[in-house]
Amino acid sequence: MKRERNARKELLDLYLYFDMSEGIISEEKISQRMNDRYQIIKDKYDKKYSDRRWHANEWYEYYGIFKAKDGRIAVDPIRFYKKTHQLTKRQLAIMGKRHTTFFHPNKVSRNDFFVNGFTDEIDGIIKSFKETHKPIIDKSVENIKAMEKLYPG
Repeated sequence: MKRERNARKELLDLYLYFDMSEGIISEEKISQRMNDRYQIIKDKYDKKYSDRRWHANEWYEYYGIFKAKDGRIAVDPIRFYKKTHQLTKRQLAIMGKRHTTFFHPNKVSRNDFFVNGFTDEIDGIIKSFKETHKPIIDKSVENIKAMEKLYPG
């Protein structure tokens, strides 16, 4: 129970940090208490995320998607829905049936996700092209450039 409460507090701190550092919360809505809390947590999160640039794809935590310590993905469905509006009511209901702060998808392995089969196949095609066809094309171009110019007669 205490562990879950601490996880929720840390999650709220993280959201406060992201919202205030991105300028999402307008100045009128920031209470003094929120500002004080932000000043306390700011240094911690600045150090933790100092290596990231401010591109949306690097800040997946802002959208409610977290990497758990065991390498799995953890989703905060409420935050994800608020920021993206890409969940249906049915998906929200399924994700709501959990006993923890986060929703953990059943898919663990990289190959559990259908799209990774396509990316592996495309990578294989690119690799075979680079290893078999590209050297032949390069050799042909070299041979053409090395040819002597001949004149008729």
